[in-house]
Amino acid sequence: MKPDGSVIEFQVRLCGLEVTTRWVLSWGRKAQVLGPRALEKRVRDELRAMASAADKV
Repeated sequence: MKPDGSVIEFQVRLCGLEVTTRWVLSWGRKAQVLGPRALEKRVRDELRAMASAADKV
């Protein structure tokens, strides 16, 4: 963590990734997923789907 508190590393053990995916996405561009790879993929896939939906509006 930086002295001003601007960096937070969050680790948790969960049975599923759905809630974690939504939580990460709630932080928008301020979030960076460091792992696990399954969470990285879910967040990336959701962002792509959101971008595709936005292009259709």
